[in-house]
Amino acid sequence: MTRHPRTRRFRSGGLVPALPRPAWVVLGGDFVSAVGSGLTLPCLFLYAHRVRHLGYGTAGLVVATIALASLAGNPAGGALADRWTPRRALMAGLAVAAAGSAALAVARTAPELFAAAGLLGLGVSVLWPAQDALLASLAGPARRPAVFSVRHACLNAGLGVGALAAAAVISVARPATFTAAYAADGDAHHRTQPTPLHLRHHGRGDVIPDSHLALRFLYAGMYSRWYALRSNGALWAIASGVRPCDCGAARSLSS
Repeated sequence: MTRHPRTRRFRSGGLVPALPRPAWVVLGGDFVSAVGSGLTLPCLFLYAHRVRHLGYGTAGLVVATIALASLAGNPAGGALADRWTPRRALMAGLAVAAAGSAALAVARTAPELFAAAGLLGLGVSVLWPAQDALLASLAGPARRPAVFSVRHACLNAGLGVGALAAAAVISVARPATFTAAYAADGDAHHRTQPTPLHLRHHGRGDVIPDSHLALRFLYAGMYSRWYALRSNGALWAIASGVRPCDCGAARSLSS
């Protein structure tokens, strides 16, 4: 029986699968990044409309810009993972996402908000396919189903924790809380960026090829749909008169 060259033999059992340590490092970084996204994701429409005083339509377009940017970011992330290795592509995506979140924290006008939202969407959508390729390589063929199950569990848990934190601290009556939340999101992406540096000798081979452009655009469409579903809670809250804290709490329950 042939063993994956970089994966020891791990015993399975229990609810938590036995995965290589480098895979857990990446999953831990993914959780931290997801907490930052959960902190800000339900609040972008509120931030654009109530804090930066954009109209309903313009604020909605700011939210849509993140999903639209993924139509370019996901194919680019797959191509960069092919050419630069998944580790380097992941680091690049995290850097761009951190810059986008930081830009949202200081954006004041509609053009600034559009540019910052596009930068954030581009960075996050670049890092997703790169991270998945890296996890596939680190886990090996036998552990791929387990590692992707844990990956999505970490993502949903992080989004839920972040949304609960947003419900507790963010208030339209205190606009500075929105700025602090986006700064914290940028910091979460920034702190996650050094994680791939510890994987210099991992993730270089045995990766599922990502050379089919149609599959990349399918991934991009899936991300756009995911973001739209995650973001529509704030628009519903505005229309229904629900408080931002209740919107964040409801979003955490849906994660």
